[in-house]
Amino acid sequence: MKELLLSNNSITGVTEFLDELSKCRNSSLERLNLMENQIIGILPSSIGNLKNLKSLVVLNNHINGTIPRGIGELSLLIYLDFSSNFFEGVVSESHFANLAKLEILDLSSTSKKSLILQWEQCRSYSTLVVESHYVLSHIVGAPILGP
Repeated sequence: MKELLLSNNSITGVTEFLDELSKCRNSSLERLNLMENQIIGILPSSIGNLKNLKSLVVLNNHINGTIPRGIGELSLLIYLDFSSNFFEGVVSESHFANLAKLEILDLSSTSKKSLILQWEQCRSYSTLVVESHYVLSHIVGAPILGP
């Protein structure tokens, strides 16, 4: 299976599902779309075991907590959309250091309470989408889209 498109399905829990899906070490899954569900909770770090993912979309859910460092294991990832969720904490270059192919990173419309983007050294992205309420530290090399 190369694509798993589960958008607009009123899915509420995803942690156990992603933990089980990520146990498939020989998975050929390249595209995972969970947008516009009712997913509540954290995104498990085990998502980093889905090594063939090129696109991960979880926009417009109720995902909270920190962005898992396991995301950094998805070295083939091109498109990452975390917009319209409730992530918090510091997001640094260590989250994305191994994502050499990442072109689009969308963090727009996430919780305004405490997501801090902090890069000391940043590679170029084709598009980095954020909003004006973020604390930005040394973001270079990308067009930053937002209000």
